[in-house]
Amino acid sequence: MEIPSVSTPRGAHFVRLPRGVTFFCQYGRMTDQHGRSWVFCLRYPFETCHRTGYTDTPLRRSTCREGCPVNDPLSDAISSVEGAPYLVKKLGCQNGPMNTLTPINLDTWPRREHFTHYMTAVPCTYSLTTEIDVTRFASAMRATHRKTYIAQIWALARIVNNHEEFRMSIGDDGAPGVWDVVHPSFTVFNPERETFASIWCPYDDDFATFHASAAPLLTHHKNATALLPQNDQPANSFDVSSIPWTSFTGFTLHVRNPWQHLFPIFTLGRYRTHEGRVFMPLAVQVHHAAADGFHTSRLIAELESLMNETEWAG
Repeated sequence: MEIPSVSTPRGAHFVRLPRGVTFFCQYGRMTDQHGRSWVFCLRYPFETCHRTGYTDTPLRRSTCREGCPVNDPLSDAISSVEGAPYLVKKLGCQNGPMNTLTPINLDTWPRREHFTHYMTAVPCTYSLTTEIDVTRFASAMRATHRKTYIAQIWALARIVNNHEEFRMSIGDDGAPGVWDVVHPSFTVFNPERETFASIWCPYDDDFATFHASAAPLLTHHKNATALLPQNDQPANSFDVSSIPWTSFTGFTLHVRNPWQHLFPIFTLGRYRTHEGRVFMPLAVQVHHAAADGFHTSRLIAELESLMNETEWAG
């Protein structure tokens, strides 16, 4: 089917929403019935997602920042103002690098024996709690308008996505695989109810882009009453939670039957100041089949290094 193109003042190439094509939203991307993936944009003043209340700016590449449930018709999720037409940009097949679980070749995998041992013979997880020096990071965040919590989440996601052992999952066939990318799922506190919601945001290598997506989600869901208000957390997501009221030196999650959960789980604590330095408590829960102490130690060291290379935070 030929889809007419529409020129825009900024020279971007978009196409007008074709008739007769049903769109569905998956993990923040719009997929039609032919398996083609699109990002939505408007040539008119703005668009509003009914669920998040997020308002986008003109001609900005965007998706519903909440990410609508799979097989949820687009018309239920996003509408334009005054009937302005949608403009969409084709991204290619949904089976691209954003949501692909690639099976591990067990015949050549160095950790095959270790994986089998800790999945079957001695299934176990372990917890490691440490403090990270975030002196420069804390100073940089005080000088910017961006949110510290989002910056912490992005830094974790950046390091997690750098290492295959922290992007592992069990496929439908029971075999281990590695996702091309994993997205952070994080908590937001409702002070009036004294409860929290767990929300997620698509990961982006660029911190500014990720912050622009995550900040409206935190604002919208700060008064959420449901535990999972988005209802569509993707399979390739890992958990981050925060206890900003307490600085701790030990933290352990006791998860019932966690043997199929290979993603790391992170818990952040309240900053502690000592001799002019600022430290952030960090607890990491790891499945031993996915990663050993070496891998977790490397993750922590790289996270500390990234959080003190503050150019990205500005």
